[in-house]
This record gives sequence, structure tokens and C-alpha cells, in this order.
Amino acid sequence: MKKNIYLLLLILFGSSLAHAQNYQCLRYDSTIYWYINNINYLRAIRIDSVKTSGTDTIFYPYRTIRQNPWTHVSDTAGGSWVGKKVIEKPDGTFLFDNNYNDTLVIKTLANLGDSWVFYNDSGTTFYKATVTALDTMTILGVPDSIKKITINAYNPSLDPTDYANGWTFILSKNHGFVQLFDFYEFPYHLPFSSSIGGDLYFTAAGPYGFYPPTQIFNIVSFHVPSQLELYNLHPDDVIDYQTWTYSGCCSWQIDYEDNEYDSVIYRVDIDSAHADLVFLRAFYRSDYPCYYPDSVRMHWYSTAVDTVHLDNSPAINMATLPEERVPTFPAYSIDGYGLLYYYYPDDTSYCFNAAKMRSTQASVFENCDNTKEYKTGLGVIDSDRCVTGDCGSASVETYLRITYSRKDSMSCGGPVDSHITNGISNVLSPNNSFTLYP
Repeated sequence: MKKNIYLLLLILFGSSLAHAQNYQCLRYDSTIYWYINNINYLRAIRIDSVKTSGTDTIFYPYRTIRQNPWTHVSDTAGGSWVGKKVIEKPDGTFLFDNNYNDTLVIKTLANLGDSWVFYNDSGTTFYKATVTALDTMTILGVPDSIKKITINAYNPSLDPTDYANGWTFILSKNHGFVQLFDFYEFPYHLPFSSSIGGDLYFTAAGPYGFYPPTQIFNIVSFHVPSQLELYNLHPDDVIDYQTWTYSGCCSWQIDYEDNEYDSVIYRVDIDSAHADLVFLRAFYRSDYPCYYPDSVRMHWYSTAVDTVHLDNSPAINMATLPEERVPTFPAYSIDGYGLLYYYYPDDTSYCFNAAKMRSTQASVFENCDNTKEYKTGLGVIDSDRCVTGDCGSASVETYLRITYSRKDSMSCGGPVDSHITNGISNVLSPNNSFTLYP
């Protein structure tokens, strides 16, 4: 009797262990995985909820506003780039719904050389998936087993001219997808049509259209920078900002121009998670008449000493993922469309001419993109922002740019406006930093 019990436990344990080691598409937990393509566009996968239905497991990723491909009516609770709903069958088959009310099929238990119909567009074209490689790979610093699956197009015989022919995606055992493409818009055309279109999300959100050749995404190590990381400044570091404000009330003429010169004079590291920066700030404004932009109406200058408190909290609010529907949104943005992000992991330069990260949001105003660019160590280096103006529906647009920086004794840009340099030449600027711990 004991022997039978031990045998049963061994079978159950072995079955559980084998299932735990299966190749996965998605993770059951709420871990966010980040991906970029070859133009550094940033996407994420997050599973908001998981439920069971009979023997099936159903995953619900975050939502994105989408357009119906036939009616072009917006679906405010549309699918993410991996679908609105994903079903996992007991045999390791994953079913991904797409924007054409159809299904993509992945068989995670398939062996090397196995093939199956990945997608049938209900027309004459269909796509087969084949397991073409089993290997190991270091993923986010952790060794993992991978399974490479290649897509081939048929119409009805092999069609090497199809844009998706030869595409690959990669599964892993511990991280889910390592490489993939946009499942929700696949195959990027209506049934019986060969016309290649862009991602309908981007068609709706603004002029950021992606086309299939740019749609391969690879997993990337990314985390939202903290305030201490993004604004990692020290004594003698300098940032010179210029801001131009244009008003629709003035037929988009320049309203005023600001120049702000920030010099770090103290840094106090309170502990490993908190620091205070003390800035000497010089400010110069040129104010222009509304309809006579070539003549300066007035200008004024001021200086101040300000303290900025930094900690380990996120410096960029990315609680809402790229493309995720925004429940509340500014009046100047298109209803509910989330931000689009670009991330440049290989950027190690010190100059503000190259961004580490960029966000943009579609706007109801044609000439305003609502963008921000970030640089590790300098903070916001470029910003284009719209607000509602004082003359009805017209907007006010503000451009902010860093025009000069000095960080760790390395300079970029310039020269600094003479009004600024002359104004601060007699101001004593102690250059000091200290810590209060341990």
C-alpha cells in the first residue's frame, strides 16, 4: 500500500514539475515585461487578471483603445498588442484573439520540427508555425531555455513574398515571450486583401504609423527611473533651459521667451534613498507684443536659491503602460489614448542632444504633439506641451529645451545668454556636497 502511495506521489510530483517547466507565452503573476523594436519603440506586457473556465486558463492583459477594422468605430476597451483575451488549454495550446475577430494559435508543447496552422485569415492566405530551434539564452541576466518558432505564409503554396514570411517569435520557460510581434493586428490586412496597413492603434492615435517590418519586439531590461536616478546632479553641474510660448490667441506668434540657468551649489545626501539639491537659479524673460513679435515689449531678470527634494519614487508616472487606455486625460489630448514611449538603452552619452527616453501623446491640436524627452542625470531635456488658451478653443503651446549643460565637468551646447551670465557673476556660489549617513 505504501509503495502505491509513494508511486502516486512521484507521478503527481513529476507531472507538476513537468508542467512548471513547460515553455510559456505569458506569466501568471503581475510582473511587467518590457519590449522594444528596432526603432526603440517601447511596449509592455502586463496581465491584469487570470481566471479558469473548466480546464482552460484565461488571461486578461491591459486594455488599449482600438478601431474596428471594418467600421473604424473605436473600442474603448480594445485589446493590447497581445490581445484582449488569451486562453491556455491543458495541452499547452494558447489561443490569442485579434482585431479581426479571429484567433492565433501557439502550441507550447510542440517538439522540434513540429508544424501547425498559426493563423488563417479566412481568405486564401494562411500562416504555418514550425518549431525551428531549441536552445538556451541569458534573458534579463538569467539563463533560460528557449524555443524558436518560425512563421511561413501560404497562398495556397509557400509565399516567400509575404511580409510575414520568415518571421520568428521566441518562447522561454521562465520569462514567457522573449521575442514577438504585434499579435492583435496580425496579419495587418483584412481577409481577401493584400493591402498592408499600419497598426490601427497608431492610425487612430496620430501620425506614428508602424508597418510590419518594424514590428518585431525583443525583451529588454527596463525600469522606471527614480527621482534620484533621473536628476542625478552634483555641485558645479549646470543646466540652462530656454522656453518659448506660442499662443493660438496671437495667431501662433511667440508670446514670451524664458531663459532659466540652474547651478547646483549644494547636494545633501540624507540617506541612500533621499537627497536635497540646492540650486542657484537665474531667470530672464523677454515678453513680446501679441501682433508685433519682432519688438520686445518688456524683459525682466531675477535670481533665487531653491531646494529640491529627491527620493526613490518614480520620476516618470508609468503606472499606465505605453498604449494603455487612460481613464482620465487632459483636455488637449485625444479621448483616452495612452502615451507612446521610446527607450534608448544603449545611450551612455552625457550630452542632452540624445535622449534616454521619450514619451508622446496624440493631441486634438494639429501642431502640438505633447512630447517629453528624458536624459538620465539631467531630467527633462525637451518638452512640448499644450494647454487650453484664454480665447476659446485655441491652445497655448510651450516648448522647453536645454540649450547648455555642464555635468561632471563635461559641457554640451551653449553659449549661455549674456543676460544670465552677467546677472549671476557677482553672486557667491558655494560648491559643496556632504552626506548625513551612516
